[in-house]
Amino acid sequence: MKKIALFILMLAGTSVYAQEKTRTVKKFHAMGSIGMLAGQSPVKPVIQFSSGMLFNKYYTGIGLSFDAYRFISFPLFVEGRMQFGSKREGFIYSGLGYNIPYNGKQSEEDPFATKSKYIGGAYFDVGLGWKPRGHISFSAGFSYKELTNNSTYVYECLIAPCPEEQSHVLYGLGRILAKMSIEIGR
Repeated sequence: MKKIALFILMLAGTSVYAQEKTRTVKKFHAMGSIGMLAGQSPVKPVIQFSSGMLFNKYYTGIGLSFDAYRFISFPLFVEGRMQFGSKREGFIYSGLGYNIPYNGKQSEEDPFATKSKYIGGAYFDVGLGWKPRGHISFSAGFSYKELTNNSTYVYECLIAPCPEEQSHVLYGLGRILAKMSIEIGR
C-alpha cells in the first residue's frame, strides 16, 4: 500500500510539472529602418519607423514610412513579425496600411490640366529578415503601393464654354525592398 501511495505522489508531481504554463513576456519594441526600393523606375530610398509590443517571438505594432519611389508618399501601416530559429535570428514580417500622397499635386506641371490631385491607396509589404546579434537586422521583401491621379483637362475651343475631360489613372507600384533596421527594446 505504501508503494502505491508513493507511486501516486510521484505521478502527481510530474503531472503538476507538465501542466506548468510558460510565461508570456511583453516588451516595448521600436524599429527604425533605412533601405532601397527597386523596380521599373530608378532605385529610390525608403525610411520607416514603427513601434509596438513584442510577445515572446511575435511582434505587432504601427508605423509610418517615407517612400520616394516614383511618387513621394507616407505609408501608415500595421506591422506583424514572427521570429524563428533556435536563437530567434530569422524572422518573417508583413505590413498592411494606407498610402498617403505627399502634397496631392503633380510633380511635373501638365499645361492642359486645370485640376490635378493625387489620392492615396493601399499599401503592403512582406519579406524575410535576419538579425545576427545586437540591435541591427537586415531584411528583403516585396512592397506595393497605390496612388490614383484625378485630372481635369480643358482644351481650347472656338466657342465657349469649352468642354472638360476627366482622367482617372491608378498607379499600382510593386517593387523589391531591401533594408537595414536598428531595433530598440529586445
